[in-house]
Amino acid sequence: MQKRKSTFSVLFFIKRKKLLKNGDASVYMRITIDGRFLEASLKRGVNPKTWNEKKQRSTGRDRLSLELNDFLDTTISRIYKIHQQLIDDGKLVDPMAVMSAYQSRTERPKMLREVFRQENEKYRNSLKSGIWFSARFSDTSAPSVISASS
Repeated sequence: MQKRKSTFSVLFFIKRKKLLKNGDASVYMRITIDGRFLEASLKRGVNPKTWNEKKQRSTGRDRLSLELNDFLDTTISRIYKIHQQLIDDGKLVDPMAVMSAYQSRTERPKMLREVFRQENEKYRNSLKSGIWFSARFSDTSAPSVISASS
């Protein structure tokens, strides 16, 4: 049985009809795999007069245009790496899977409050396993127990 070749493309475009308040157009990315596509805003703007549809880049020579073009190059590189990684891992390769992997960026940074919550939960679990058990860490109906070694 012959395996069908999959199609994959990434396209950058702007929506000229939906301009931001400063007159820039939002830059969007479309990921297409086997005819199914997903569009997402890259949360970047560009002057519509400097956008080249064929090159999918800004033609401006100012700092913002050059930074945008570098960002687009980095983005397309990351998308291709994610696509290849999904194939190598034998996972389902569809636009949503690629976009989810792109947006999650591995593990999100944890806020201090979340770190404390997780550490407190680990501590509570270790206490429930036998060494110390306190009513303030558990249900109010459970009795307080102190280990015999204290």
